[in-house]
Amino acid sequence: MYLALRKSLESFLSGFSILHEGAYQGWIADEKHPGYLIRVDPPAVVRAPYHIVPAFPSERELDAIWLLSRKVRTLRDSIVCLSGSAAVIKSSVTNGDFDFCEYVSSDHADIFNSLTNKFRNEDDLYFEKLYFDGRIWGAEDDFSDIECALNGIDPSISNTSFGKIDFFGKVKGFRPCDVSNVMIFCDDDWRSAAMDKTFAAQEVHMVPTLAVPNELADPYEIGRYIHWLLGQARIYFEDQNYVKALKRCLSLSRVCFLGDLSDKITNFIINSCDFKMREIEEIKIIVERISSSKFEKSHLWREELFDANRELNFHISRLSSRLDDVSISIFSQGVIDELVRHVSGREVAA
Repeated sequence: MYLALRKSLESFLSGFSILHEGAYQGWIADEKHPGYLIRVDPPAVVRAPYHIVPAFPSERELDAIWLLSRKVRTLRDSIVCLSGSAAVIKSSVTNGDFDFCEYVSSDHADIFNSLTNKFRNEDDLYFEKLYFDGRIWGAEDDFSDIECALNGIDPSISNTSFGKIDFFGKVKGFRPCDVSNVMIFCDDDWRSAAMDKTFAAQEVHMVPTLAVPNELADPYEIGRYIHWLLGQARIYFEDQNYVKALKRCLSLSRVCFLGDLSDKITNFIINSCDFKMREIEEIKIIVERISSSKFEKSHLWREELFDANRELNFHISRLSSRLDDVSISIFSQGVIDELVRHVSGREVAA
């Protein structure tokens, strides 16, 4: 049953990739990996899932993100991926952070040296924290025991098969923001106990490699992603965090081929005061953080954040006079209900 379902999914995703190739200039269907398309904008070479392509960053934005990925990746021969909302910038009001996921060969001797090099702040990228095996090292901490800890990397054990490194910095064309990289430590066949820390459907490969550690055309993998998105949307809605609920709904509508619903959500987001007000709140938190930090450029970044704040307030004042009466809570409820009907209908059909 699983093999038959996988074969059917591969055939469907291959056809969908070919359709996207014709609709989006510069993208080529990846014949070896169903559901993906490849784009070459030297020096950048990327492989993206079909549903991310319509909202993928522009060439100018991609250049900046590509350079950032070179700075945050642990090893030159690893597979680093752009993940999260930064991969679908065109459907977002603003981009609040950059999340990466990196598949790293666990037996590589240079992991320790490479990570310790990340602790040396660059011009526009500042190290904040490293997480591994339940421990945290901050920028002001003693790093003398990190090598011993990293010797415990084991891709077959949950706690020691992944790590995370956090930065704060400035990416060209974007406001100052958080940057993170989740490292998935893998064996020689790119297997890891930490595969549940990420989803293939939200990863854009930022390397010219033939290997795809986490295949999109896996029924279990895509089912896991759909289940997670729907669960997250419901949780955020119950918590009255309608902004995050709609972000999850947008991702779910894209992966389920619901183009009309995706456009409906995107238009609402673009014209939503709630999303812009959420961004203003995030900017306020960041300003408070960097005001008490030792970042050399904190004064310049504060001014840039104040400018972003003023621009958001200007857009809010314009939108407030022409928005309709549909509140974000009512809109979110309607979208979730529609997605539940769609997913439930698919389950019944299966």
